[in-house]
Amino acid sequence: MNSKLSYSDINLSSTTNSKEAIQFTPSKYYEILDDLSKLIFSYLKKTPMNYYLLFDDIDELENKISNRDQFKQICLGFLQTIESINDELYEIGNDSRIITTFRLDLLEQINSDANNLSKIIYDSSVTIEWFSPLSKEEPEQTQLAKMILHKIRNSVPDFLLLNDEELFNTVFPSGKNQNNCLEYIMLRSFGRPRDIIMFLQTYQRLYKKDTCFDYNKFGNCLRTYSKWFYTELLNEINLSEIKEDLLSSIELLKKMQLKQFSTEKFELFYRNNKKQYGFRIKNPRIALSTLYKLGVLGNVTFRNKSKTWNGNSFFDKFYKVQNFFPYAIPIVL
Repeated sequence: MNSKLSYSDINLSSTTNSKEAIQFTPSKYYEILDDLSKLIFSYLKKTPMNYYLLFDDIDELENKISNRDQFKQICLGFLQTIESINDELYEIGNDSRIITTFRLDLLEQINSDANNLSKIIYDSSVTIEWFSPLSKEEPEQTQLAKMILHKIRNSVPDFLLLNDEELFNTVFPSGKNQNNCLEYIMLRSFGRPRDIIMFLQTYQRLYKKDTCFDYNKFGNCLRTYSKWFYTELLNEINLSEIKEDLLSSIELLKKMQLKQFSTEKFELFYRNNKKQYGFRIKNPRIALSTLYKLGVLGNVTFRNKSKTWNGNSFFDKFYKVQNFFPYAIPIVL
């Protein structure tokens, strides 16, 4: 066999070289879900690794879905799908999980329209309570404080060797009056980590040279903080089924210009002024009760006159606008 190639052979091979072109056509994702699911579970059966997929702020989808009933159905379907997938993961012996966070009040609303959600809630959920009875006596032992202290400790090298109690007393000194800094902020928030962090960041912007959080200066932070918190309040109200009543009630409070008032006085003011201001509140008492739960209003109890509030009656209940809201909700004090 002659292994020597002629010039013509070389020229011929270069001109007859062929290529195979492959064109991929994108598929719609819902057309390949079954194949993708089989592929993923096949891998999870073999791997020793565990994976965790977390979905957060699902309730914010409501702002993008105009129909509330449709939003509830989407949430219900989402929760049922997560339960189904987690059950399959358990069956194949893999500890991977899909995790999501939901507001308790939203779950209650969804559950009212779907009886089969109760099992998922009670069998597969963990309730996160940021408020703790320890916040009064041992605030450094609460989960919320531990999270904040962890962030502070990791950002300041000098604090790395301090335990939680030492670090808490360093950055949140109680002073002569034994003031509780954490409790102060908790009472002016929804008890969420981001509320506490926003308050502390507000303090830092005002007092950049301070090396600790001075309780005596907290009041000066309320004007800026309450404006941000009021926006957060409106976000909470938007998730309520009676949001129009709540928004109208807040506007009514501005017109009343009272720091403290009874339920009867609120109802009377509403009846006398609803046409003038265009207010429409289907049930003022329920609106007040909801604002109380949201923290906009506090409860006043007259112990000397033995005036107490029965949970089944609103007639003897007196409210007060919380001290940190007059900056955002102009109330004459």
